[in-house]
Amino acid sequence: MNKRKKNRVKKEGRLGFKDFERQNTRARMIRIFFICVIFLALCTSIYVSFLPNQIEKLKNPLDILAFEAIALEKDFDNERLYLPSNNIDEIDQYLNSMPNLKFTPRAFKSLPNEWEAVGASLIDYGSSYISVTKYKNIANDEIVSFFSLPERIENISKSEIGEIEDFKYQAYSNNETNLIIWQDQENTLAALAGRLSAKDLAKLAAKGM
Repeated sequence: MNKRKKNRVKKEGRLGFKDFERQNTRARMIRIFFICVIFLALCTSIYVSFLPNQIEKLKNPLDILAFEAIALEKDFDNERLYLPSNNIDEIDQYLNSMPNLKFTPRAFKSLPNEWEAVGASLIDYGSSYISVTKYKNIANDEIVSFFSLPERIENISKSEIGEIEDFKYQAYSNNETNLIIWQDQENTLAALAGRLSAKDLAKLAAKGM
């Protein structure tokens, strides 16, 4: 009788130890799982805290255009330009090489002699593209950027309306750049941005169209 009890106790002891090991392993796995969940939640929280501002800016074409214009002006090495070129025909061909665009991009054809093209890019904003051609005044190094994008002017917040030689435009500005927009074609909003005054930008756009 005593031997049987001792054997039973030993067996129960071995089973208890294995159970303890399994519980220990399970507990470690649960702790690791919860640490991973907390880490992912923290990363998601940080990401989401920044994301709304980025989405809000991307939804506003004026913010996009101002941002790109300022970045292009500061890009002295023209690294933001996919096609560095001063050949307008080459730029025009490049801008219209992308299939299934929702708008009709183009470059200025006839600017005053002191202005020359620097290059162009088709900027991918996910749901659509924006085209830009950068120009430089060889006399004073002034920079302007000419944009085309799929938008209607009535969808943009209203602003000061100007007119030069039957060329109508809306003007905007911030601390770093001035911007004018106009309805270039049915499906295409055009914009010109730079440090020139809105009126000088409009004169330049009227000559280039």
